[in-house]
Amino acid sequence: MQRKDFFKDGLKEITKEILKTPIGSYIDERLQSFIKALEPFAIHHSESQKEKTNILFVRPPGSNPDPNAFNELCTACNDCIIACPHYAIFKFNGIHGPIMNPNYKACHICDDYPCIAACETKALMPLKEDTLPYFGYAQIEQEKCLNFELINTKKRKLNCSICYDVCPVEDAIELKNKVPTVLENCIGCGICKHQCPESAIKIIIE
Repeated sequence: MQRKDFFKDGLKEITKEILKTPIGSYIDERLQSFIKALEPFAIHHSESQKEKTNILFVRPPGSNPDPNAFNELCTACNDCIIACPHYAIFKFNGIHGPIMNPNYKACHICDDYPCIAACETKALMPLKEDTLPYFGYAQIEQEKCLNFELINTKKRKLNCSICYDVCPVEDAIELKNKVPTVLENCIGCGICKHQCPESAIKIIIE
């Protein structure tokens, strides 16, 4: 095999073989996490400069509510970013430490909060029992929602209930006469937004 062919094809085959090994699988998993973590950054990076300077974000679950205290504790080590199995935590140029935006990636409110478990500096602390993180609240755009569109038609039996079905928070969304309404229990996790087939939901970050 000529040198140019080795670098073109040989390394490709070697890489494939390495990825089949246990250590290769681990490396591949880390690379996938890294790629997914960069995805929201790529989305933000394509926005206008004006929008970049006004980016809305929240911190990961268990974050110290005092921004100054959080910044002092957080070393921006990226451990919580890598630990998140749903790639909902990411970095953004000009902002210290990890951030989230449920409009881009939903928080799945993991039972064991791997993001918190990965934090060694206590910038992220375990939540109190029966307490959920809060990001904001969901807002339904009536002009896009199938339920509102069909409210006065004979097709109401076909109305969608996905937002209600996938919501992980008790009493956060109700269906009244098949029309969805967001209640005060909503934490703005973003799961309903990303499951809505009509993109009729957005998360208002507070």
